[in-house]
Amino acid sequence: MKILQANKFFFLKGGAERYFFELSELLTSKGHEVIPFAMEHDANLPSPYDRYFVRRVELDGSGPLYQRLRAAARVVYSVEASRKLGALLESTRPDVAHLHNIAHQLSPSIIGALKRAGVPVVQTLHDYKLACPAYLMMSGGKVCDACVTGSLCNVVLKRCVRGSTLASFVSLVEAAVHRAARTFSAVDAFLCPSRFLMGVMRRAGVPEEKLFHVPLFLASGTYAPSGAGSDYFVYVGRLSEEKGLDRLIEAKRRVSGMRLVVAGDGDLLAGLRELASGDPGVSFTGFLPGQELAELWRNAAFTVVPSVCYENFPYAVLESFAFGKPVVASRIGGIPEVVRDGENGLLAEPGDPGSLAEKINWLASNPSEVARMGRVARRDVEEVYSAEKHYASVMGHYERILR
Repeated sequence: MKILQANKFFFLKGGAERYFFELSELLTSKGHEVIPFAMEHDANLPSPYDRYFVRRVELDGSGPLYQRLRAAARVVYSVEASRKLGALLESTRPDVAHLHNIAHQLSPSIIGALKRAGVPVVQTLHDYKLACPAYLMMSGGKVCDACVTGSLCNVVLKRCVRGSTLASFVSLVEAAVHRAARTFSAVDAFLCPSRFLMGVMRRAGVPEEKLFHVPLFLASGTYAPSGAGSDYFVYVGRLSEEKGLDRLIEAKRRVSGMRLVVAGDGDLLAGLRELASGDPGVSFTGFLPGQELAELWRNAAFTVVPSVCYENFPYAVLESFAFGKPVVASRIGGIPEVVRDGENGLLAEPGDPGSLAEKINWLASNPSEVARMGRVARRDVEEVYSAEKHYASVMGHYERILR
């Protein structure tokens, strides 16, 4: 089978890209031909199809006014993306298209190109973009569902996109245009990594018969688990507001006898360093390459995921499980579907440093439970979130829409 995989970034930027590449590798290993479509970028991996990739566009609000206006128009509809994808479809004639994160840099214009070419379409929903023009369902540092069943104008009234009225207005126009044009009605199936996200999409008006629960997966065979004890726990991921790292550092002040190692990079790094400056038990590694990160994780006691947003399906949880490490995580979004309280980890109340500290201290005081939960976590990755199980599920959806 020939399968087009479309995602705006063609390098490992976040969880969506991680899944995009791992699914492409899984499909290729099963004998399928995978055809990528993405945006040009200096960090891109090599591809024989990169001549079809769309020109890079920066959407950070910088540059001359004419450039910002041109970028804003492209967010709503990219003539270039539609044209280049049309040429790629004519050249390769894929059997099915699997979309990932396409908003802004590629734009929903590519869905029209696929429809005109008669290519069936599935899309994995990695965020809440179809329900929330600002992706995260957050406003002013708090969870928000004002646009889910209410007016999309809330994104402008609350200035949800980078705190900017103009950027928020562009996202409003994008969402309103494609809702009015029913652009996404051409998608045959939406694959939802969490049941929580699936429920949000249902509330936002996405037809229930197009929504399917398909959790993410991890090729656990490449991870060497370790049940050894340790004097530190880890946070691994992006350093951004929605991840709740300020609460984690506050919680750490109430934890004795264990260190916290924060592995990752992001806009908040300098501020978080300053926030933790009085605690010698907190350290920041910045970005770590694969092997160094693996060693850090394997030697940790457990992982903490203190998110304050409606997480969909964080890969950090699966990776921690693959290393045989339980997870202390916020009871929010799709996280409780993966982290089962008392079985493969513990759940804390989101945004509550006291609750977070209580769970961390309990694990620190119960190393035998850490080891037991770690074994359960590893088994979950091998059995519940295995590559084989995921492959069967995804192929089932491909074959269903091809019939």
